Amino acid sequence: MKQNINHLIELFKKYEGYIHNDLYIKSSEEKGLGIFCKKKINKKQILIKVPINLTINQQDFHGFIKSKRVNYSYVDFLKIYLSTLPNKNFYLENHPCYMDNIEKNLIIQVVEKNQFLKDILIYFFKNSETLDSDEKFTFVTFLTRSIKNKRNENILMPVLDLVNYDYYGIKYEVNDDFLSIKNNKTTKNDNEICCRYTADICPLEFFMTYGFIPRDYISFKIPKNFIFVKKSNIVNAQYLKGTDRQYFNEDLIFKENKRPKNIGGLFKMLSKENFYELLNLYEKSINENLINKILEEKKYSKILYNLCETMKLYIENIRSYKLLFY
Repeated sequence: MKQNINHLIELFKKYEGYIHNDLYIKSSEEKGLGIFCKKKINKKQILIKVPINLTINQQDFHGFIKSKRVNYSYVDFLKIYLSTLPNKNFYLENHPCYMDNIEKNLIIQVVEKNQFLKDILIYFFKNSETLDSDEKFTFVTFLTRSIKNKRNENILMPVLDLVNYDYYGIKYEVNDDFLSIKNNKTTKNDNEICCRYTADICPLEFFMTYGFIPRDYISFKIPKNFIFVKKSNIVNAQYLKGTDRQYFNEDLIFKENKRPKNIGGLFKMLSKENFYELLNLYEKSINENLINKILEEKKYSKILYNLCETMKLYIENIRSYKLLFY
């Protein structure tokens, strides 16, 4: 693997990719490969830059997996890049799209009373269950490693995708010519460089996408049109419409231990006390007893156990944010 990584970096630089001279790649037991600093790097310096022509779209990736036929211009680079990626066996043991039907049904039971969370599970399961082996490998690889370019296409970003996740990490910069990251703070020797893929989705959706969940992932979301009140409960007439129910039509995103920015609009529809009770109901819609039972039985896959731990984190996050409205 080390030899392949060194070769990858050589070809990356050859084809106009950039990686800061004071960065290096190493493997850890917890996270696998990651990118670290050799010494101090000052704030706002470009750390990695990937030219758009080195990024890989889903059609080329799948074509190469299937038949080695691609329109991609740098086939030697593509070959060595693929050798550094997780293989099918890794995903079979770690990603929820590879769960068996018994375990899929169990985790659906955990969220049976929460249609939003249930829909997330069904979406991922249905989109992967009819795929053949190569198609599923492509699907999961792009779930876990891709980013959207300016044309809203999912693309792989070689070398930059070695940067691991951190809730307060660096955000990607995307333009028509390249993808890059800049140092958001001065870093020291052996500091790991980390990115923040997202903090705007709930823990379940994060795990279903990436196949892991950081313990410090402190976000969750109540989707638009999930919250409604009856007309008789609405004080402000501007919210009245021609139906029996008035829905709050914006996502409520709880992150960074702060109230959602748009919570004021919701409080024109219902009181803070009513919203606190709503959060109680939202919490109780997740079957904590079944989660604990699954974890205690110790007869299921690592994937299901990790999913259950994700749902425990979800409950913890709801309880934490409830304190902001108590």
